[in-house]
Parts: sequence; structure tokens; C-alpha cells
Amino acid sequence: MVRTFPHIAAYAVVMGIAGGIVTVVFFSVWAQVFTRAHLGRIQGFAQMMTVLGSAVGPLALAQALRQTGSYGSLFYILAACVAALGIGSWRLRLPGGGEPAI
Repeated sequence: MVRTFPHIAAYAVVMGIAGGIVTVVFFSVWAQVFTRAHLGRIQGFAQMMTVLGSAVGPLALAQALRQTGSYGSLFYILAACVAALGIGSWRLRLPGGGEPAI
């Protein structure tokens, strides 16, 4: 759906802001939530999964394009997955007996 240069610029700005927020949250919240005992393992695993996702993503997009002629179907499926994970995270109990967000 990004077709013009202003769309590309806006997309780049939003992605940059989102990436910055995620990085700040990773390093400022994780130590408080998971304590420092296993923080290195947790952050290492999360980083590994990020790299794996970055590697698998283009392959999944190429497969979606081959099978459907568009990336759209995969984007909608992934958007639904992200929404479900976001909603599920509200109910997640934090280590140490923390209450869920809702």
C-alpha cells in the first residue's frame, strides 16, 4: 500500500520510532521484570529469535507472492497473529507473582 515517496518516508519514520521504542523497552524493563539472574540468557534468546525471524520473513513473503501473487495475504495473517499476541500479553502474569495488566 506504500506507493509514493511521502508514504515511504512516513513508513521509514514510523519503523524507526517503533524500533527505538522496542530497544528501550528491552533494555529498561527486562531487568526489572525478569531480574538479573537470567537476564543474559533471556536477552540472548530474544535476540536469536529476532535474527531468525529476520531470516525467515523474506522467505515467507517470497512464498506468499509465488502462491497468491501478492504479499497482502501474509501481511493480514501476520497482523492477526500480532494482534492475538498483543491481547494475550495483557493477561500474562509477570515472573515474581505480578498481576496481569487487565
